[in-house]
Amino acid sequence: MKLLVVDDEQVIREGLAVMLPYDALDIRLTGLCADAFEALDSMTDDMPDVLMADVKMPRMDGLELIDRALVLNPALQCVVLSGFDEFTLAQRAMRMGVREYLLKPCSRGDIEQCLGRVASYIKPTRLSADQWARRGFVGRMRSYIHEHYDDPRLSVQFLANHVLFMNADYIGKEFARETGERVSAYLLRVRMERARELIALQEERMVYEVAEQVGFANKAQYFSSLFRKHTGMTPKEYRRATLNP
Repeated sequence: MKLLVVDDEQVIREGLAVMLPYDALDIRLTGLCADAFEALDSMTDDMPDVLMADVKMPRMDGLELIDRALVLNPALQCVVLSGFDEFTLAQRAMRMGVREYLLKPCSRGDIEQCLGRVASYIKPTRLSADQWARRGFVGRMRSYIHEHYDDPRLSVQFLANHVLFMNADYIGKEFARETGERVSAYLLRVRMERARELIALQEERMVYEVAEQVGFANKAQYFSSLFRKHTGMTPKEYRRATLNP
């Protein structure tokens, strides 16, 4: 079982590093990370089976980390470490699918028992960890594109910086590997398919309005050029063909 530990307190990380007989428990530590961003980077290189994360951390808290980590690997088992005995916090964690909620300070026995319980939920799968990761964030990328195709800022770099918080080159390559299509090509196809629907729906809709609604604000001429390459017709020709089949 592969375990990733995330806690901003160095003394906690160092304690967990030596507290348990990992070899005897058949556990491999994939990392001891100081914050959520370091953890997400670690997960792209070596996906764990279990994520043990502190709740209160700077920049990104443990629950937000778990939320993002489950996108990368929906089969991930999650354990929360917290110094706060707050019912609402525990309730929120359990709603997210967190398996265990451990209050600090934890004894060696508490953690061993916790990991033993969590291990029973880990199911064998034919998908490798990196395949789980790719399937998770690629699915999120596709969903985001379908929901936000009208945003002119949308690109693989935008997805990397504002949605996934991962390296743009990496997610671009993995998207192409999973779908057989580059992010830019997939985005363009979604936009053009939606443009076809909009043009066919309303005769009065101007070309520049359609362009804005599919992410080409103030670029009506460029949109028309791309539309013609995609369909073999200009937007006006496509509308006439649709309205007068």
